[in-house]
Amino acid sequence: MAPGRIKIMAGRGSFTEAFDLFGYDLDNYDELFNEKLDILVEINRNEILDWPKVDYIENITSYW
Repeated sequence: MAPGRIKIMAGRGSFTEAFDLFGYDLDNYDELFNEKLDILVEINRNEILDWPKVDYIENITSYW
C-alpha cells in the first residue's frame, strides 16, 4: 500500500445512511463493527489475509 508506515484509525461513524447502500441491516451495527475491526487487526498481524465468510462479511483473500 505505501512504502513506509501508515496510520489507520478505526471508529464508529455517525452516518448510518450507507448501510442500505451496502446491503447491511442497521440492526446488525455492533456485529458488523466487530467483524470489520477483527479483519483490520488480522491484516495488521499477517501479510496474507484469508478470512472465511462469516455472518456479515463475504470471504476475503488478499495479499499485501
